[in-house]
Amino acid sequence: MSRCYVCLESTPEPTQGGCACRSDTGLAHAACLVRMAAFLDRASAHGRAWVRCGTCGHNYTGATAMALAEAWVSSVAMQDELDPQRLEAAHTLADSMLRCGRYEEAERMCLSVLGLMEREFGGDHPMTALAQGSVAECLKHRGRFVEADTLVRVALATATAHFGEHHTNTLALRTCRAQILMDQGKYGEAEAIYAGLLAIVRATSTEEEPSRMRLENNAALLALYMREFDAAERALRRLACIERRVLGGDHPQTMCTEANLALCLTSTGKHAEAVPMERGLLERRRRILGAEHPDTLASMSNLADSLQWCGELDDAERLHRAVLATRRSVLGEGHCDTLASAMLLAATLTAQMRSAEAEAVLRTVIAMQDAGEEMAAMHPDKAASHSLLAIVLCHQRRHAEAEACMRRVVRRCEAAYGESDAHTRESRELMRHIAAVTRRAECVVCERPASRVTLSACARCARSLYCSRECQRSDWRAHRPVCRENTTGS
Repeated sequence: MSRCYVCLESTPEPTQGGCACRSDTGLAHAACLVRMAAFLDRASAHGRAWVRCGTCGHNYTGATAMALAEAWVSSVAMQDELDPQRLEAAHTLADSMLRCGRYEEAERMCLSVLGLMEREFGGDHPMTALAQGSVAECLKHRGRFVEADTLVRVALATATAHFGEHHTNTLALRTCRAQILMDQGKYGEAEAIYAGLLAIVRATSTEEEPSRMRLENNAALLALYMREFDAAERALRRLACIERRVLGGDHPQTMCTEANLALCLTSTGKHAEAVPMERGLLERRRRILGAEHPDTLASMSNLADSLQWCGELDDAERLHRAVLATRRSVLGEGHCDTLASAMLLAATLTAQMRSAEAEAVLRTVIAMQDAGEEMAAMHPDKAASHSLLAIVLCHQRRHAEAEACMRRVVRRCEAAYGESDAHTRESRELMRHIAAVTRRAECVVCERPASRVTLSACARCARSLYCSRECQRSDWRAHRPVCRENTTGS
């Protein structure tokens, strides 16, 4: 029977601390770790025991990290509000909240610290810059990318002036900005930042350094987004091997890299390897992180996407609906992750030829995206939802609407990213395909092609195309029940 390595008791059952300790070595009760950290902190007063495992030297993660951070904040609550330990404890707790998906609580705590820094030191102080970076990280997780980017650029300018370009704090802010740019689809700008960061950390740290592994993982994910599949797969496989050796297979960072590798395999059609990997990741994340953790939901969503590519549409729909329901409950209707889940559900419905349902879902997603802060920009998710809507319209034989929709997407992508960007190229390719389909469209009655005659759609449902009024009249008896169903479904 497993025993807590602190108190040596087996009841209640101890759990892993989320550090790099393996087997029974890392098993402990959270309450025991809190008591041990309090004792060690009284002896050293540097706060490290609240964050880092004394056995393996790696930071705690998950529920253990949260319990220790909350206890640390409580232990320093009576100290001066500008006390370094009290500020560090607040930062650690906010970071733990972010990693567990408690975004609103983390943002409130970081805003409170930022207000204190601005009041005590002013807007151009390095402590204020670090607080601004923490708020920007919270905004990024909540999908408020424009606000996050504006704030982190201010913080980065201040940190560079006070600390220098190669200081740890400056590098952390540059990493935050690269992630925000990547989330906005500005891959070229993010790639330039990551190249500079990797050059620095590769020259100053070993490949087993946790911060370097996280940076390598982000850079590989960016390569995947930029459609550099071979480079991304090589980097992720190599990194996963290092992390399994250093951190263990159940560490959240290792699972994050493996999840990105599985996503890469799905993107390149290697479903036989991707699906078992996704299933294993989902089981481990449920067990270690919990069913509602953001990483668990991401694994469930990725598995559903892989199953859809394998033709297992019913299972894919079931998983997408489960993820969507949980994200609605935890994050709210308008969160970017919730909207992404709805969009993936619409893609599955489209694959099942349920275009009316898919269109209804997409119209709701697009309305929420338009109402959000990214309305003026063509965010990647926004481009994807409009592109999928165009595909749905094609399924309904509303080719002219689909082509017009894609022309708008192309224009906005060109304005947001440039003509040579991957988003623009892919949107333009889909527009060309839809235009070709439109030219090949034919009358549903006499099958006369659009290249020889002007086709018009049914005025009521806009689905069926006709070359003349005579053909439409002759088809009305057969088309009427379908027309009513389509009108009701839309």
